[in-house]
Amino acid sequence: MENWGLLFAFAGVTGFALTLPATGLALAELPVMLLGPGRVWPAAALALAVLLGMRSPLPGIRHWPGLLFTGCASGLVFPLLLTSALQVVPASHAAVIFGALPFVNALVARLRHGEKSDALFWVFSALGALGVMHFAWQQHDHAVVRGDGLLIIALFVASAAYSEGTRLSVPLGSWQVISWSMVFAFPASMLFMPVFWQFPLHASWPAWLAYAYVATISQWLAYGCWYQGLKTAGFARAGQLQLLQMFFSMAASALLLRETLALALWLHAVFVSVCLGLSLAVKSRRV
Repeated sequence: MENWGLLFAFAGVTGFALTLPATGLALAELPVMLLGPGRVWPAAALALAVLLGMRSPLPGIRHWPGLLFTGCASGLVFPLLLTSALQVVPASHAAVIFGALPFVNALVARLRHGEKSDALFWVFSALGALGVMHFAWQQHDHAVVRGDGLLIIALFVASAAYSEGTRLSVPLGSWQVISWSMVFAFPASMLFMPVFWQFPLHASWPAWLAYAYVATISQWLAYGCWYQGLKTAGFARAGQLQLLQMFFSMAASALLLRETLALALWLHAVFVSVCLGLSLAVKSRRV
């Protein structure tokens, strides 16, 4: 069962890794509102179809606030921050900033759930976070600095959604959580509809294909795989697969967007990855 859990976690990491280059590709032709809050619409339709096919019962009222928060955070706020940042920041650059996500997850888990970790874990985590901050602060373009600020806020929003979704997956199930959270977020996403219709929707098929990817794979399927992987294999082992996500995103950005991966980008990515690996090794040893 643990090997299946690792396989699910790997599928989730791969799905998340392609989110940045796919969003960057679609942004060249499609509006921010469609790639931000607008990606909830296909995800909610797909999720509802699966829930009806599975005859999944409606969650108890006590779970509704958590599902609404998870759906709005992961489906509305996070995508809007991400797409806004990618207007001024390359996808490969954003991949390095997002390398701090495991550290943010650990911080949120400590603050919200009281999860304890060894001192060495926090030392390595702090070093990795400092590496990300150095990478962001060495930029001299004010627009890029603003983009990095949006990405850092997006990290905390994503982590909060991840934390609440993981908590809900225990009583409800992994796939039910992401599916019901998309359904619950759908009415809120309709508030963006008047703004969305102000923009033209003429785009090439690669742009629409990229939108379809972030609306179905990134927003629904990858989340379901990731929650299932954590639930089955555990955070200590499945979390180590996040070491690959940054490099997958960078490679995909180079292939799909023809972005140049500078030496400084690789150096910071390797440094953050090593710090993450050491911190997770300490955490795994403790478990």
